[in-house]
Amino acid sequence: MLEQRRTGSEIDETERHQIIQEYLSGNKSKAEIWYKYTGQTEEHGQILRWMRMYGYSDKPKKINFAPVMNKNK
Repeated sequence: MLEQRRTGSEIDETERHQIIQEYLSGNKSKAEIWYKYTGQTEEHGQILRWMRMYGYSDKPKKINFAPVMNKNK
């Protein structure tokens, strides 16, 4: 059985919120979640557009701080 492909415009508002919540609460990428719901491999920034439209904030970026060596000592 072939997977049915869907576009972003075919996804209703309730499911859009579900997609956003899954992205924000999990460890999956936007592309992985997009594929799960649409069968498409390219997400093209649609989830971020929905997040902005509905007032969500994106996940905080992980910043790795390396220790700074003082060369004067």
